[in-house]
Amino acid sequence: MKKTWHLSAHDNAEISSLCDSCGIDSVLASILYGRGMRTPEAITTFLNPCLGDLHSPFLFEGMQDAVLRIRDAVDKSERIAIFSDSDIDGITSLAILYDLFVKLKSEPYIRYPRDREGYGLTCDIIDEFRARGITLVVTVDCGIRDIDEVLYAVESGIDFIVTDHHEPEVSVPEAIIINPKLEGEPYPFKELAGVGVAFKLAHALLWSFQTSFNVRFIVVTASSGGMSYSFVKNGIITDQGAIENSAIEWFASSLVSVSDHVVISGPGCDQLTELLDSRKDISVSQFYRLANTLLNKQYTANDSCCEDLAGLFRLRHGGAEGKHDIAVRLFIELQLRSSEKVFGLLREYIALAAMGTIADIMPVYGENRQMIMYGMAVFNSGMGHRGIREILGGTRATSKTISWDVAPLLNTPGRMGVSGLTVEFFLSEDSVRTRELIAEIEKLNRERRKLVNETIHKVRAGSVETDGDAGFFYYSDDSIKDGLAGLIANKIAEEIKKPVIIMSGPDENGNIKGSGRSYGRYNFLRHLEPLSSMFERLGGHAQAFGFTIRKENISSVMRLIMESIGNSYSFDDTLRIDALLDHGIINSEFINRLSLLEPFGRENEEPLFLSLNVKAGSFQRFGADSNHGKFILGRNLQAIGWNMAEAMDEFYCSGKGLDIVYRLENNHYQNRVYPRMIIVDMDYSG
Repeated sequence: MKKTWHLSAHDNAEISSLCDSCGIDSVLASILYGRGMRTPEAITTFLNPCLGDLHSPFLFEGMQDAVLRIRDAVDKSERIAIFSDSDIDGITSLAILYDLFVKLKSEPYIRYPRDREGYGLTCDIIDEFRARGITLVVTVDCGIRDIDEVLYAVESGIDFIVTDHHEPEVSVPEAIIINPKLEGEPYPFKELAGVGVAFKLAHALLWSFQTSFNVRFIVVTASSGGMSYSFVKNGIITDQGAIENSAIEWFASSLVSVSDHVVISGPGCDQLTELLDSRKDISVSQFYRLANTLLNKQYTANDSCCEDLAGLFRLRHGGAEGKHDIAVRLFIELQLRSSEKVFGLLREYIALAAMGTIADIMPVYGENRQMIMYGMAVFNSGMGHRGIREILGGTRATSKTISWDVAPLLNTPGRMGVSGLTVEFFLSEDSVRTRELIAEIEKLNRERRKLVNETIHKVRAGSVETDGDAGFFYYSDDSIKDGLAGLIANKIAEEIKKPVIIMSGPDENGNIKGSGRSYGRYNFLRHLEPLSSMFERLGGHAQAFGFTIRKENISSVMRLIMESIGNSYSFDDTLRIDALLDHGIINSEFINRLSLLEPFGRENEEPLFLSLNVKAGSFQRFGADSNHGKFILGRNLQAIGWNMAEAMDEFYCSGKGLDIVYRLENNHYQNRVYPRMIIVDMDYSG
């Protein structure tokens, strides 16, 4: 039963120093140290993400063009369409941009692939846009591989803005493209979900209506013997440096332009202020007065203002050496909050972005972590999408409750070929209709579960298309619903621990649609991309993708994939353990402290602990089939093993000490909280 266990390396002296610097306990410090966060700055940034840490949307190369094209279309009352993918990532993207366009008095035509239409744009859909007088289409969570279809549209007089996060081909559509994966794209965070990209477009569009749009600000603080400066435009630091007092006059006359706005963010800048005040064509503001105006505060000095705002926005104040950097970050955060109306919309949209990011199983670090953390806070404060809060029903919104409960439910209509239910759910503003939609979706979800279980049983019992030594498994059955193929492929991949392709019945053109899912981090897509000419469509991510293929090509393609994988397939099932723990210290308060590491998800999994030579006081089976097991350790600590009853019984009867790898959770039952271990693996103590 035991897998390979790897305990993260630790340096007790460094961990102790991090505890003192960051004010956290040794277990948290050990976990973060083992995950590569080994400076106070890295840990503080991770534990306290703030909106000001988000990259400016204008770092995308195509963002300025996209914003100006949309603004022009709105001003001229052009017909705009939004085309989205039909999963939660795509539909939350659609919901964000639909709401924003409506608020701009330009209600868009919305479209998404319907049952049996397959993935992506088609020329028939382009013809539909033409018939409705559409002159601008914005794609969300799709479009990057629809090269021929976009060209057909452009030749018909329709402009395209493609927002996507999927891997592009060598060629790209003739459109304004916003995609972090685009070759040469300077945007620094590459792992945004489709809805993350849509959120960036919405943010940029909202920014374009503010007076700070395309204005260059110069943030200035005094430093020893001179001053530090940063040029900031649309949230981007375009230049920064330091100059001596003797060069301040040159700075004021040569580097400060007529259209600039200078922000003095500390004392000791009197010489520069006097020089600029003599020029009537330069706008000069004191930082604290700017903050007073935007936040309705009563600050009287820059230093106290920055100190207070650093705490308010949860920024680490790095002392004198970091004073200027903190001022710049605070200024960018203030720009984000400069309009309460805009900031309110961003809060609503970031909650949807968090929902779609979790649903698409994107890695939970960087901007994704920041958006998820802030989005969950929005839901837990009673704001955010009404329907999602209705589904949560008072349960605290976390990455786990969204990924386990909300996302699978809302993905159901798309999997069952009725995506319109989910679209209506996200766009509806009628609370009664929202509750009706939830009831319909819940009923559909019960049908989906039954159908998936029946289909998986059928796949297991059916003829296996590849032998046990092959690098992947594939299965085709016309009775499988297209929307369920990916879900089934994922479950089978988890069972057999190798990549899986599941193919469903023909689409309206007679082509076969399929979904591929990898196991672990293995790049399955790379074995299909060289064969792209044999597919009608192919797109997705390294570990999850979809395709459309002519039936007569299936046999050849599967053989070529098999040959490509050959003996190269291997997976790593090593359990990476975060900390060695004495199980005697486990209680509810300790587990609550671990919540500082949330949100959990891909690349930021729940911490794994190891306890050595554990003696179980008792053992019992539970569950309808008595397939789950429960140890009682110490006074009353439960250790639960889901589907582990047989092994746990054998271990318990041996009477030997056990080494146990586990996660921790607080179980809420009958208004009481019970801490418990969730067993991942175990073995006899050696």
